[in-house]
Amino acid sequence: MIGVREGLEAGLVVSNLMATPVRADARSLPPQAWTGVLA
Repeated sequence: MIGVREGLEAGLVVSNLMATPVRADARSLPPQAWTGVLA
């Protein structure tokens, strides 16, 4: 159950991380952000 909660929390953080540059029209940033998420 803790793993599910942590996974959902991580998904929320990643979705916020990806939405911010898209709203700011900085479309070159998300690939770099995905690299950071994977690391």
